[in-house]
Parts: sequence; C-alpha cells; structure tokens
Amino acid sequence: MADPAKTTSHSVDGNEMRRQGASRGKAPLVVRKASRFRAPLFFVACLAITAAGFRLGSALVVPGSRRNHGLVIDRERLNLGVLWARKRLLHVLEIRNATSDEIEIVKWVTGACNCATVTPDRLRIPAGETRAVRVAMDLTSLPYGEQPGAAKDISIDLAAVMEGSPLAAHWRLAGTVRTPVVVSPAALNWDVGALNARTTPYDPKVVEISCVPEVEGVKASCDPQHARVAVDSAPGGAQMNCYRLAVTPADALRVGPVAFTVKIVVAIGAEEFETTPLFVQGVVVDDPGFLPGPVRFEPAPVGEILTQQVIALSRTQEPFTIESLAVADEGLTIEQTAPQTLSDAHVLVVRQEVLEAGPHSSSVRVTVRFAHGELRPVALEVSCYGVRREE
Repeated sequence: MADPAKTTSHSVDGNEMRRQGASRGKAPLVVRKASRFRAPLFFVACLAITAAGFRLGSALVVPGSRRNHGLVIDRERLNLGVLWARKRLLHVLEIRNATSDEIEIVKWVTGACNCATVTPDRLRIPAGETRAVRVAMDLTSLPYGEQPGAAKDISIDLAAVMEGSPLAAHWRLAGTVRTPVVVSPAALNWDVGALNARTTPYDPKVVEISCVPEVEGVKASCDPQHARVAVDSAPGGAQMNCYRLAVTPADALRVGPVAFTVKIVVAIGAEEFETTPLFVQGVVVDDPGFLPGPVRFEPAPVGEILTQQVIALSRTQEPFTIESLAVADEGLTIEQTAPQTLSDAHVLVVRQEVLEAGPHSSSVRVTVRFAHGELRPVALEVSCYGVRREE
C-alpha cells in the first residue's frame, strides 16, 4: 500500500502556473476552484422569483410570461375591502391590454366557491385599450360564524381563458365579509306529520333573527303558493337587536315534498340588501292515509271473494271519525270492524269479488271528520286480476 505522505499530488498552485506560463512566453493559465453551491443558489433564486409571481396573482402564468399575458388590472380594484354578506354584489373590473396585439377572452373560470360569475363571458380587447367586466358575487353562500357581525377573510379566483393560448390570466379578489344577521334555526325542517293537506289554517313556525346594531329594519318574503311570512321585533335586552320571523304554510299545499326559501332583506343606513335566506323543506301528506294503500290483490279465479284488512290512520296523529263509506263498482264491499269512536286509526275490511277475467280496478270513498270539525273525503284504490277457471 502506498504511503500517503509520498503520494503524488495532482493539484497545481495557481501562482506556479502563472510563473510557468510567463517563462514560456504564453498567457498565464488561471485555474479557479469550482463552487459546489453556485448551481443550487441559482435554482433557489428561480424558485423565489416564481413564488413572487404566484403571490402577485399569476398562479396560472408560467415563469417567463409577462404581466398576466399582457392583461393588467389595477391592484386596488382587486381589494374588496370590508363588505356585508349579501346575496348579490356587483363589482366592476377594468382590464387593460398592455400588448401590441388584440387579445380575445373566450371564457371566464371562477374559483371553487362557485359564488361568482363574470360578464361578458367573451371579450375582445384591442391593443393598448381598456375594457370593463362585471363580477357578480353571492357572499351569502360562504360559511360564517354563529354570531351576528362575525367576519371572515375571503378570496375569489378569476381566470381569463384566451383565444389561442393554453394558459390563462389569473387574478384574485380579496376582502373581509361580515354577516349582518344570524337566523336560528338556519333551516325549517317540517316532518311528515307537521304538514297536512287540509283547508284549515296552519300554526306558524317561528325563527329568531339576531342582528348587528347597524341593522335598522328587517323584511321577509317568499312565494305565496308555499307560505305566508311576517316579521316582528323581538325583545332581546338593551344590547340585542332581534326580530321574530313567522312562517305559515299556505292553506292549499299540494301533496308531496315541498322546498322553498324565505328571502331576508336588511336595512343598514340608506341601503337595503338581501342577505342569508331561510331554507324551508318538508312533506305534505294526504290525511288520513291507508295501510296498506292502495290495495292490490293477487291474481285469483273468477268468482272468488278476496279479503284485505286495511288501517285508516292519521299521519298527523289528529283524531277523526269515519262518517261514511262508499264503493265505486259492483263486487266491492267495505265495512268498519269496530264501533265508531274518535281515534287516530280505524280498521276497515275490504272485500272484492272477482267478477271477470283480466285486470280490474275500483276505489272506495271514505269520508272522515277530524276532531277540529273538518269533513274530508279520501279515496282508497283497489285492484285485482281475474283468472278464468278451467272447465
């Protein structure tokens, strides 16, 4: 093994090389020690520049592109400031084409909040000129705190897709949104038993609206086919600004699911605007109902008498009596098994004689009287299928 002390060194002293070159009449050769950190530092600098571009609102612009592809919006217009949560806010942005060529915007893409639209969707901007677009924002679709006046910082991304370019110019609107009211509960969920297809008035459902001190008044409205609404001041103490919103279902609601919103408008200063709405949903039932209902008998030979026990029950748990029973066709009979009493369920027996081969459908008309006095007819459908007897 070679002695490390005697090993020949291949390093050359720089001064020695200069002396050798000068003595031979040649320009001195300078050998510099290579820096192992130069390339990483250059890479880090590139990353810093790229990140700076992203912070300036050009997240969709690759390094090397200039000024969002030549489209410029004043930075001040991207700052929304402090806003109230309102259903519709219009904000105008002026876009300047800083290039020497016309630029055509073919589509706008908004952020994931799905709370903004830009019009016009298509736009041509000649070289050196400025055009305006309108941004409509729904600031009520964003979640806020549970107290009136709760504030939240928001950002809405806007991207302009340009003709002939695989990339898009990108800007970000930013601001702070305060909620002027908090509705409790935020939604009314009527159960099946809470709504009944009847003509007598319903009892109203009441929610509370808590407001910031700046709110000077509250209005509410909805489609009258669904409900009637009324707003009254509510006692809430010296430091509370509260209102009560009463929602009464319309008298003649159709049977089936129902869903609608109640618009809430607040007045702050000289301005009125729509804010976070109240959502209402439920199910309207035809009362009373039948179990089973409708009655569908299995196929049976002609001449056979089929029997089915049926329970007539109130889905709203309101007691009633059966005033009359009537059948629509021959071969069909119905009777009540127990004496007439005021109850929320009654047992009926349906008998159907199979008169002919093939399908047959009929109905029973049941007239009931509810405890509050209303008289209402309801229909129970009955069907069967006759099979010819073999000779």
